[in-house]
Amino acid sequence: MPLKNIIKGQCSCGQCQFELEGRALFRIICHCNICQRYNQGQYADNTIFKVKKMKLNDPESNTFEYHRLPKMVSRGRCSQCSMPTIEKFTLIPQANIVIIPNANLPKEYLLMQPAAHICCATKQSPINDNIKKINGDLTSQLVFTGLLFKSYFFGPINNH
Repeated sequence: MPLKNIIKGQCSCGQCQFELEGRALFRIICHCNICQRYNQGQYADNTIFKVKKMKLNDPESNTFEYHRLPKMVSRGRCSQCSMPTIEKFTLIPQANIVIIPNANLPKEYLLMQPAAHICCATKQSPINDNIKKINGDLTSQLVFTGLLFKSYFFGPINNH
């Protein structure tokens, strides 16, 4: 699985395409209400990337919005199919962190095992796997931040 290269992806209808130069840091599954609404599903299955460069093929076809204060994550949506495209971690802009729904990535990125399920207190159905599960919102945010810090500075987290 590529961990550092050019990553190309797109929304479900193909209108919003992107190209990133960077590396995958970790994969996480979030069950919070915001992720459920944004992804129009029971959870968000995302891979977090550290990028050097990011290019959107048609920036006007992406609409970005914040779903919560403080404004930490700007979430993009395709103006044609209304599906998630790309999320920018904006709390520390110079960190160049983006969050990509795995449905928008080539299949080889699904080889990276999720590091955790977070915000499980709001899950919509049982989770039947051996991946670590975190219930509370604050605890989930702390786990996410720890994973981000560890992978950003020490390399990708790929739980086998």
